[in-house]
This record gives sequence, C-alpha cells and structure tokens, in this order.
Amino acid sequence: MTLSTATRPSSIHSVSSLAGRLKIRKPKSSAQDIGDTIRAFLQHFDTTDLPSIWESTLEARCLVEAERRGYSIEVLRPYLTLGLNITVSAYHYIDDTNVKVFIAFFCMFLIYLDDVYPNDSDVLGGVPDFTRRFTSSEKQSSKILNDLADLLTESSQYFGRVTADFIVHSALKFITGLILEVQSKNESTQRVEEYAIFLREQCGLAEAFAMFIFPGNLPFHLYIQALPSMRDFIDFANDILSFYKEECSGDTNNFISLLAQARGAPKNQVLRYVVTQCLESYERALRILSPHKEAYEAFTDFTDGYLALHLGMTRYRLSELGL
Repeated sequence: MTLSTATRPSSIHSVSSLAGRLKIRKPKSSAQDIGDTIRAFLQHFDTTDLPSIWESTLEARCLVEAERRGYSIEVLRPYLTLGLNITVSAYHYIDDTNVKVFIAFFCMFLIYLDDVYPNDSDVLGGVPDFTRRFTSSEKQSSKILNDLADLLTESSQYFGRVTADFIVHSALKFITGLILEVQSKNESTQRVEEYAIFLREQCGLAEAFAMFIFPGNLPFHLYIQALPSMRDFIDFANDILSFYKEECSGDTNNFISLLAQARGAPKNQVLRYVVTQCLESYERALRILSPHKEAYEAFTDFTDGYLALHLGMTRYRLSELGL
C-alpha cells in the first residue's frame, strides 16, 4: 500500500472570508446547509490524495499481539477495527510498528468504553472506580479494564517522559468525562456554555492523539506550545465531520448540539462558529510549529490522515452529502 506524505493543506483562506460566504447563503434544507458548511471547511485542505484507512498487515500484527496478551478479542474485535482505522490513516507516516500497535490498542479500549458504558454490567461499576484503582496499582474490576490499565503503563516505552504523561492523563480524563457525560444528560447544567466546552475537552482524547503525532525522540519543547491549538483542531474537526451522522441518528448529546442549547442558537449557526474556531486553531498550530520542520511535517501528515479517516469511513455518512 502506498501512503502519500506529499499531501499538504492548500493555502489557508482567511477565516473571515469563510464566515462571510456562509452568512450570505439563502436558507436551505438542514442536510444541504450542513453539507455546504462542511464542504467550505474542507476547501481549506488538499483532499485529493489522502492516505488509506486500512492496512491488513497491521491488522494481522495486532491480532497476533492481542492473542499473546490474552485480550478478549471476541468482544473487542469491532473496536480494534476502529482503532486500526484511526492508526492507519492518522498516523500513516509512523514507521515504528510497535508504536502503531500501541495506538491501535489504546483506541480500541477507549472506544469500547465509550460504546458500552454505562449499559454493560462488566464496566458499570468499574469505570467510576478505574482511576482510583489505577493510581493505587490495584487490580481493576474486569479483565478488559485491567488490560487497559496495563497498556497505559507501557506508554513510556514508546513515548517521551512528558509525552507519555499526557497520554495517560488524557485517558484518565476521558474516563472521568464518560461519567460526567452520562450523569449530565438530563441535567440543566448542560445549558451552561462553559460546561459544554469543558465536557468536550474531557471527552475528546485530543491530547493523546496530539502526542501520538510526534516521534518519541523528538524533544517535546519543539511542539508542546502548539498543544492547545492542536487539541482544539482535533476536537473541532471531529465535531464538524461527525455532525451530519449525529443529526441523522437524532443524537443531541454532542458538542455542537449542547453549545447550541446553551446559546439558544440554531445548530447550523453553531456549526459555522465551530468551523471558524477550528480553522483558527489549525493556523495557530502551523505558525507555532513552522520553525521546527520535523514537528511541522508530522502535524501536516497527521492532518492528511485525520481528514482521510472521516472522509473514508462509512460511519460518518459524508458520501450522502457528496463529500
């Protein structure tokens, strides 16, 4: 499989120009309005030669390693597939297969928890107690949670000291965010804008995804100042490119819907606001990384793959919008 590392974002148009174009459109159907907004967002990037989202060789390697570790692959297999999609596309430029296997397993476990909590009895009690057990080096309440805890302790084998800390911290924040998200579904506190933003940051895993971008031997000071901007770009891009499928499924427990509720604003208006914030975050990250060629190229390679992930997976249903 040929993975393109030559794709680069096209010249970034001014964000104000985008906002102006979006404001003067005539009212259209919701689906077409969403499609037009996402299309305008994607025009800021070169999406003509994006990397693949699948690699059978890495899948085989992960299955062998999962069996060696004794993972419950009969339960986790669908989530491993999603983890592989993320790893193969977003991190297509990484040469170290062991790092890719770690990323795929990391994604597998956390996507599994996001999907089954709180409905699965095996994780219902274990998730709220995960961090306490993890920090106390106690065995977790289920095998899958225990395997996740063991995997997190391996992060320093593949990433630098500070980078590994961010990866573990991001996973623990995500688990706390799951608890808050479930408990907050029917609470009026979600109508507070700051809380909607806070909850999004808790549940996004963006800091881990950002840390995965860079080689373990690259000094963290070369890219750490771009972390807030990279985090926002990763979160917002996912919010934008996931919004259509969430609207189709009637899911209102997502950032754009919650922010619209908090502001008392139409969702399409909030979607355009998030597009503006996303592009501003992306431009800031590029500016901060620009003096450091290896870090800059790793981030732009990641961006190619991150867009490929959303455009290539049928779960996002973007083909229905002609994207």
